[in-house]
Amino acid sequence: MKDLKAKRKARRKKAIYRSKSPSRPGYIYMMYNGDDYKLGLSSDPQKRLEQVDESTPGCKVRLIHRAWVVNMSAAENKLHSLFRDKNVTWEGDGATEWFNLNGLEYVVCLAWFPVLTVAPFVNMAIWATIIFILAWAYLESGQLQILEIWKQWQEHIP
Repeated sequence: MKDLKAKRKARRKKAIYRSKSPSRPGYIYMMYNGDDYKLGLSSDPQKRLEQVDESTPGCKVRLIHRAWVVNMSAAENKLHSLFRDKNVTWEGDGATEWFNLNGLEYVVCLAWFPVLTVAPFVNMAIWATIIFILAWAYLESGQLQILEIWKQWQEHIP
């Protein structure tokens, strides 16, 4: 009986991290540990944060952004492919999904979150234009101003 309970608990813990069908709706998230960013998927990003934080000794991990998407797996794959050359490996749970992003790459990554949220419903050319404008604004005005613009823009997205 104890073995059965332990197996169920392990399955629930794994389901928080990755559902049995990651192509279903759920969340993509961005976590930060002080040096690098973790881009992943989960049905419960807060519980996933607790798992990652526990398994990453020596640093405090924070959940800095999440977005609901129609297809978790496709959205995560898109983010990973965009920043493949920035991938770094950490010890612990989800150790391969960490990326060393500079300021511009961070802004571009954040700009992709609403794109992936509404991608099935909106022309991608529109979002590519918005991402280009955000990147240009970052280069022209500096990181702090563009992050303020980004926060204001996010408030208008359902």
